Amino acid sequence: MGTARKKIWPAFFLFLAGLWAVPAWAADGNRFALKISGGIGRYALGDINSYLEGSSQFRKDSLQAAGYIADREFESFHGGREFAISAWIPVSRHVHVILASGYIRVEKNRNGLNLNSSFSTLTNTFDHSISAFPLTLGLGCTWPVSGRFVFYVFSGGGIYFTKFAETGEAKLVLMSGLPGYASSWEADTKAAGLGCFGGFGLELGVTGNISFIAEAGGRFAKISGFSGGSRFTFNNSASEENFDLYYYEFLTSDLKKPYKALSLPNAERGYPLKEFRNGVIDLSGFSLRAGIKFIL
Repeated sequence: MGTARKKIWPAFFLFLAGLWAVPAWAADGNRFALKISGGIGRYALGDINSYLEGSSQFRKDSLQAAGYIADREFESFHGGREFAISAWIPVSRHVHVILASGYIRVEKNRNGLNLNSSFSTLTNTFDHSISAFPLTLGLGCTWPVSGRFVFYVFSGGGIYFTKFAETGEAKLVLMSGLPGYASSWEADTKAAGLGCFGGFGLELGVTGNISFIAEAGGRFAKISGFSGGSRFTFNNSASEENFDLYYYEFLTSDLKKPYKALSLPNAERGYPLKEFRNGVIDLSGFSLRAGIKFIL
């Protein structure tokens, strides 16, 4: 976590320097613009989906000999939604400095794995949420296409303040009616990392000061160094701890193959490890947005 902070703060101060360096004359008259947009995105996510795949496979493989069969498995996910607000400050006829922020949200709720046998049922249910607040600095170039249309491209980079959370529950229900077990947990982590982006768009002028916009963009942002806290409850007995989010692959003596995992409260522990590193939330992907531009 300390190494990640050392990389982030110089970039943050560079961002502030960029704000200070924008000439005051750039925002005169009707040339300064504010854009507000929202839309959908698709993201790689990386370690989260690997963890879901590994969780399903390990439980199925380890309980197969006991007669358990899965009728529902954890599903991977990639889609989310975005909101962005950006100030376009002209520095020449076609070139603008872009100062922007926004919100990215990706979530998957009630993602479940059910395993059934002749004597019991095992259920595991996860809720995952990822939210990111980017603070970015970039450049944009515009080209009038006709009297009402303007084509533009943009690129830049910035800091992505990111949160990742998991809540979950696991239950064993015995067909005999005897008590089984129930556990639940919550984990919240935070990190900040650098990312870059680029894209293009089209403006349709509605009035002299208002335009509709539609744009497509791509992003590269792999965020790591997550840390936070968790709460775990087993049959009404609760415990809390702080933890860092790690990705690892573990081996078992009988199954003879690696399984992927994240160091969350319900993760498998105590096995030999094949790989161990910081967990990564990969926000790399693409998005489509629509919105409105105000010339102030």
